Amino acid sequence: MEITLRLAEGSADDGALASLLTWLRTDASVARHTESVEGYEARRQGALDGALETIGVVATHLEALTAIAVSVAAWLQGHQRAQPVRMAREERIVVITDGSEESVAAALRVLDGAPEDASPDAAEPSGRPRGEADAP
Repeated sequence: MEITLRLAEGSADDGALASLLTWLRTDASVARHTESVEGYEARRQGALDGALETIGVVATHLEALTAIAVSVAAWLQGHQRAQPVRMAREERIVVITDGSEESVAAALRVLDGAPEDASPDAAEPSGRPRGEADAP
């Protein structure tokens, strides 16, 4: 599973993405749950040569989403001038703006593809609680 990270739209990169790349590469939890963490330079016209544009992470399983999101949140908390980070998995995209637990939980709900109301008490379309079988 491929996860991509970049600075949120409108953010100016003053070395922040390179800092995040180094942070992710040295995070033991991220290393445990991923195959690789790579930085990709800008390849569009008008971009500065050598400017880091995207971080690509190859994750081994869904637990990697948690490790990556928590690591990004910790990086945001530890850097005063850190800018919001855009995290994407397939067509699911979320922007992590701060290091709060709520931001991480919201990001994981989106990236994991869970429905908005994924609580265990939520009812299925039939009206019965999720997981409750039809009576014989």
